[in-house]
Amino acid sequence: KHDNHGVKEAEKAPAKRHSSGFSFRSYLDSVSSQNLTWNMKVEKNTSFRDWVLKQGQGIVSELSSDIEKLVFVFVDHFHDPHHKVALSSLSLFEAVLPLCLHILEPFIEKFCPPLFLKMVDTKEQIRSSASEILVTVGERYSVETLIPALTRSLKVNKHPRSRIASLEFSVKYFRKSTVTSGSVLEGWIALIGPLICEKVVEVRRAAAAALVRVYQSVDAEPVLAYILSLSPREQSMVRKAVHSFVGSIDEELASYAASQNIHNLCWLEKPADDKSRKSVDQAEDLREMETVTRAESPHGGVTKSASYRTESDSNTSPEKTDESAFEGNNDEVFGQKSRAKDSRSPFALREKSYNLELQDSGSDVEMHDLSVILVNLGKCNLKQDFALKQFSTLARKYPSSVWEVFIGDTMAKLLDYMQASVPGVKACALLAVKQVACHLPELLSDSLDSVISLALQAVGEAHLEVKQSAEECLLALASSSNAEYAVQLLLDRIPYLTEDPQRNASLVSSFRAIGKALAKLSQSHLDERLVEVLPPLFSSFNSPDADVRKAVVFCLVDIYASMGNALMVHLSPLSTAQLKLLTIYIQRSKQGKGASSKLGGKENSIPTPTYV
Repeated sequence: KHDNHGVKEAEKAPAKRHSSGFSFRSYLDSVSSQNLTWNMKVEKNTSFRDWVLKQGQGIVSELSSDIEKLVFVFVDHFHDPHHKVALSSLSLFEAVLPLCLHILEPFIEKFCPPLFLKMVDTKEQIRSSASEILVTVGERYSVETLIPALTRSLKVNKHPRSRIASLEFSVKYFRKSTVTSGSVLEGWIALIGPLICEKVVEVRRAAAAALVRVYQSVDAEPVLAYILSLSPREQSMVRKAVHSFVGSIDEELASYAASQNIHNLCWLEKPADDKSRKSVDQAEDLREMETVTRAESPHGGVTKSASYRTESDSNTSPEKTDESAFEGNNDEVFGQKSRAKDSRSPFALREKSYNLELQDSGSDVEMHDLSVILVNLGKCNLKQDFALKQFSTLARKYPSSVWEVFIGDTMAKLLDYMQASVPGVKACALLAVKQVACHLPELLSDSLDSVISLALQAVGEAHLEVKQSAEECLLALASSSNAEYAVQLLLDRIPYLTEDPQRNASLVSSFRAIGKALAKLSQSHLDERLVEVLPPLFSSFNSPDADVRKAVVFCLVDIYASMGNALMVHLSPLSTAQLKLLTIYIQRSKQGKGASSKLGGKENSIPTPTYV
């Protein structure tokens, strides 16, 4: 026995130590000890991560023999009460996962639940690291593999926000044309279906979106079968929730029920009241005529068709929600009539009578109304006002995981409207894109190049509404999470814009947007961008156009707000007069924010033109 033990130790020895001094087996043995302090665990996780980054794919063969033990170590560290241990283990797992996807796949049910739990952690760094890992999991594993992991996550994690994270994950990564076994899919549907009846509104909405994702992208038949198997009360709740996304769900259910010889659908037994529906339509037509009459009254001399952008909207910064722009509008009756006639299914009409009371907020809008809303955005009439209000409500109301199902067709329609010859349609489309940039910026990455090109073209137009809407759209894009990408796209267009003086309006808007975008970047990213940003700014500072020079000054003021006096050493190409002008505007900016009386440190002191 002693000899055999010696042979085993000799076999292990070559694999234990590496040139970096790290030993995987020693790591497993040490972290299993209960005597390690939190800083020792962090140190060992950091050494392990450095070794993984150095060895790359070479770690797979060594980790594969003890991968199960390693997974349990990860899960244990994810739950460690000290946030630095959890963060170091998440960083380590983020480095290991892409290299060991195949050998980690059997254990996905073990490590996914704690990752979703970390999505609701109080520390932003932990939430961000867990999110990055889940992105890799969603992109690299199949739906067949993901469903058991998500099922276990929903069963284990009772925190509402953790459940929402699991459900939104399924919406995002359940891809179209997915093939999965019926039993696995039915188990998932049976789990998320009851969540539609939960007390927490956000959980209900996320569960409905997850069910719709299965219906639209995976397999519709199990969803229809599940709904029809419910009790009448539960069936009604689930149908209404799904109907918010799929307006034709009642027709689909009726068709499927007929194919399966199911005849006990109580909600189909109510006869259609055509006479009542006709009288409702006539009442709405009368209200429509009254609204048009009021709109054409001589008070103010402006019709409602030109009022979808209010003064409060044009003065509102892109960082804020434009709720003030959607108050006091009396055109809701047209949007309500459109929803009733065009988007509601006949079964829903029998189930719920029209509500003829005007609603100011448009908050009753649902995702299944989106197709009608997009059509009305392209009409220069009273319906356009309410359509823009409804679109803004949807952008605020539903998360990006829900919008991912619809964003492709939505952006295609809006980009088409942005190229329309009718100014009202173009301006409305620009404001709709602004709402997407404010509330759903992560979904604009694929369309950002086209949006910026069309917005810059619109800025140079003579029509005031189009020009203002384009400027607001650009500033919203620059202030979103796509700020760095927006800066790159704008910088690529600067040489083209500087060639022709007739494009000065677009150049001015570009500089303003670049300034706002740079203010959103971190210090390190901002330092990297200065080399590209400053030369065109210096060149345009000598432009004969006063608006261009002023835009350059405002852009530099925005950069100074992020960098402080560290910017001044880069301004040597400016003349003394230019630097003095910049200093005056920086001082005004500080006085406007009330900072000059409160902040007296060196970093915030008024710069002096001593670098020329």
